[in-house]
Amino acid sequence: LNHFYKSGESIQTPCLAKNFFQPLISECILNLEANYIEFVTDINLTDELIKVNALQFKQAFLNIINNSTESLVLSRTKNPMITIKVSSKNKMVLLDIVDNGPGIDGGMDQSVFEHFYSSKPDGSGIGLSFVRRIIEAHAGEVSVKRLDTTGFAITIKIPMISKDSCAT
Repeated sequence: LNHFYKSGESIQTPCLAKNFFQPLISECILNLEANYIEFVTDINLTDELIKVNALQFKQAFLNIINNSTESLVLSRTKNPMITIKVSSKNKMVLLDIVDNGPGIDGGMDQSVFEHFYSSKPDGSGIGLSFVRRIIEAHAGEVSVKRLDTTGFAITIKIPMISKDSCAT
């Protein structure tokens, strides 16, 4: 894992956000359908540009999806669902991933990003700390929150880049 997030090793390339996220999200659908999880997507992007290391960002995204899937399956959530919304606001591309599983204990929200924190009996506690390091390496932010009723939401914010910065 260290190889994924050592500084200086992340080559990020500009791309249209919708062209990056659409295939990435589509790839996840097969895994979720195999676990009988409903998958809802809402990609509301036009020509927003972002700069990403595709391999690193994909790994971080899949880690979040896998965590949600495990939570839904292990808790035997009735009518399990994961919703992914991609949008833009204030020069940021926002990726919201929400599941309707058991969520996390109140007050523990940001602890999930600490090394070796895990709510799973057999969890290593490196997954979401890895996600945070990857997102921060993309000059982004990641946050979590427990939903009022049931579930868990992760929001990733990645800065948009200008078309002019693609020429350099």
